[in-house]
Amino acid sequence: MILRKANQKCYSLDADKKFIEVKGYPVKLSGWMGDLDLFVHRSIVPNTIWQVSEGTSGYAASNSQCATRQIAIDSVIANFIEFNSSYKGESEREFRNRLQSDIKKTGLSPRYEVVIE
Repeated sequence: MILRKANQKCYSLDADKKFIEVKGYPVKLSGWMGDLDLFVHRSIVPNTIWQVSEGTSGYAASNSQCATRQIAIDSVIANFIEFNSSYKGESEREFRNRLQSDIKKTGLSPRYEVVIE
């Protein structure tokens, strides 16, 4: 499947797995993670914590209780390091497979559109 950004809006999933537009700020990481469409935003509920979400799926990539933007970004890096050690270097493939599985469950974020199936 080939995707392209349909718009620059940011969407996160709420507790009912519905896409909600949020005000997001781009997050760029190094290595293979630099290709991911990540953004940091205030959580939907409560609106007092920060999280990082992935753009195609809307799923949170950070821990859920982050007091600042930087703590949310740092938790993503820690999660990817842990994910990498769990999959013994297969983290990119496994993470992308998990994204595809998540998209099949909840659908593609309105941020994206399918160009080729």
